Amino acid sequence: MPDGTTFDADDWYKDELVRVLPTGLALGLGWDVQQFGYGQPHFNLVRVQDTIEGFIDNPDYDPNCDDNSEDKDPPTEPPLDETSIGVFISRDPNDILGPQGFGEQQWISANSPLNYTIRFENDPQLATAPAQLVKITQKLDSDLDFRTFRVGDFGFGDTFIDVPDNRAFYQTRLDLVTEKGIYVDVFAGIDIAKGEAFWEFRSIDPTTGEQPSDPLLGFLPPNLTKPEGDGFVSYSIRPHHDIATGDVIDAEATIIFDINEPIDTPAIFNTIDAGKPTSTVATLPEVSDSAEFTVRWSGNDDANGSAIANYTIYVAENGGEFTPWLENTTLTQATFIDTPGSSYQFYAVARDNAGNVQDLPTSAQAVTTIAGGNNPPVLINPIGIQVVAEDSSWSLTLSEEIFQDNDEGEILTYTAINADGSELPNWLSFEAETRTFSG
Repeated sequence: MPDGTTFDADDWYKDELVRVLPTGLALGLGWDVQQFGYGQPHFNLVRVQDTIEGFIDNPDYDPNCDDNSEDKDPPTEPPLDETSIGVFISRDPNDILGPQGFGEQQWISANSPLNYTIRFENDPQLATAPAQLVKITQKLDSDLDFRTFRVGDFGFGDTFIDVPDNRAFYQTRLDLVTEKGIYVDVFAGIDIAKGEAFWEFRSIDPTTGEQPSDPLLGFLPPNLTKPEGDGFVSYSIRPHHDIATGDVIDAEATIIFDINEPIDTPAIFNTIDAGKPTSTVATLPEVSDSAEFTVRWSGNDDANGSAIANYTIYVAENGGEFTPWLENTTLTQATFIDTPGSSYQFYAVARDNAGNVQDLPTSAQAVTTIAGGNNPPVLINPIGIQVVAEDSSWSLTLSEEIFQDNDEGEILTYTAINADGSELPNWLSFEAETRTFSG
């Protein structure tokens, strides 16, 4: 019957669909004893929290009554007893979980997939029957690249489905005949044109291939004992390649249980930080006379971004590999304890609060040498391979620029040995004062 229908207490009506309107006072319609499919209505004023629908369950209906007969006049005597309405409903509280962002603006990076989970439950306080059909839709934010949508895992109760990776669409039939007496058909994917993700869970009666007519057959019972009435779906998606810092991604899903009204999840959002931070180590003196010195650094995040969270400071000693000195520090200066006579190179790498990390510098940002100590000379001009004809004389004088000594005021002395550390062969000699090989 249509919403807003009014009744006369003396009228007689056929079986009708009963509907109780949304929150507020509503008219509850009941039927008395029926003959030939007719019954006299009685009324109750009820208060409801949400919309419910169902058919009247009349235990006093006479199955021997010929409803197909031509004689369908209403009974002449008023009914003796009233019957009750049996309405079976499923109910759904729900939410959506998204990327865990930083701060009140929920800052996240634009460079990683965004993972979402939509959760639903057949509310044990309100539901009186299992859900047979659950439909979930989500209008995706226009700042997302719909082509990167991927269906994630899903489940309900103690059923968990591990969806294969990289699926934009997925469908399957779950055989729950033994456990619940039904199949469950699952469809999930995205409508690119609409920018809408969707999931559908439909209970199937194995004897008819259709949705069960028995309202007590369904895949998601009231959640009396968790997690029997809990369910979830998940997906991942990436932002558009041209998304900018400060753009906001909103997320809100809609869930429908059976013939209930759609329910929207609470809305969530994230703010994008699309740029990488930068940082540098302040210039150091070329030579330091102190056994320890202060290293300073600073940085900047993308304009109006999430701000720098921390720095990692790298150091290399005497031309070796760079290794972390301070990791994920919020400091902007620290004291470095050195070794006299050594040289040190530094660079900084910043990370912002959205997780963006600065590109690794290609060279040192600050260099210094510590006075004192004794550093080994450095070979800067190798002499290369020398070829000599057999039984001919040969000599070679080394240039003073073959080696470089970083220690001021020191004089280099020279010796010569074989590469394996053994002495030179008898036919070859080396004069240290003139740096000359002969043989």
